[in-house]
Amino acid sequence: MKIRINGQETLVKCHTLSELLVELDHEPTSVATAVNQTFIPRHQRQEHQLCDNDIVDIIAPMSGG
Repeated sequence: MKIRINGQETLVKCHTLSELLVELDHEPTSVATAVNQTFIPRHQRQEHQLCDNDIVDIIAPMSGG
């Protein structure tokens, strides 16, 4: 399936947002996620089905200042 992750078009094999984080080697507890500009809480990621052309934002906190 073709989706856009953080602005970059990407082909993925997964079907849920939770599976996407595993496929991309992200630690699920240390990122925030949004699909099509809608925030998806951690407890809803496993049920959230991805579709072709979805726009996914994965945001990791940064330290410093």
